[in-house]
Amino acid sequence: FWAALILLIPLGAQAAQDGAINDPGDIAFVAFHDDPDGLSFVLMDDAPDNTSIRFVDEEWTGSAFSSLTGEGEVLWTNNSGSTIAKGTVIEITDVGGVGMSPSHGTAIEADSGFGTANGDQVYAITGTRAAPGTFLAFVGESQDLNGAETAVLTGTGLTAGTDAKLIVTEGYYSGSTACNSTVSACLQQINGASWIGTAGFSYPADSPSSFS
Repeated sequence: FWAALILLIPLGAQAAQDGAINDPGDIAFVAFHDDPDGLSFVLMDDAPDNTSIRFVDEEWTGSAFSSLTGEGEVLWTNNSGSTIAKGTVIEITDVGGVGMSPSHGTAIEADSGFGTANGDQVYAITGTRAAPGTFLAFVGESQDLNGAETAVLTGTGLTAGTDAKLIVTEGYYSGSTACNSTVSACLQQINGASWIGTAGFSYPADSPSSFS
């Protein structure tokens, strides 16, 4: 039955439930905060021990990350010794700063310059910035405050409103935290319209802390 059901779900819109963070949509951003910088994401699949996710705020050209100066990356790792269950929200406060602190696992600034300022864009990937593996999720402004940068999803396998979230400014997901349908439907729910985009919200207090 389950095998038949999986075959009925459109492939490109469905993160595989295989007990690993290795497919587009295996995480979803639920908060993006500026000053102090912070971001939150929910695991859409289980994250085994030693799972790593790299967050890059450098612009993507469609085939590679550009080489702009002042951009960086943060590497989050589950070093708990056990699997972190799907539905868990990982909050990283002061992301990229000296006081960076994730709610689960560890986070290091793998390359200096990472930030979640208004106008920035963050790609979550496996692999490295030089050799990205899978693009897991995206959050950021469709165009920066100066109109000089636009979000590029070409070549990532991500789709706005499904496994990527385009925002106007900093914001957080404010909808239901219950996902009672397919993973694809839950991703569309999280990356849909139910975001509050407002400057100065309280992070992480205002953003969701877990999903069922």
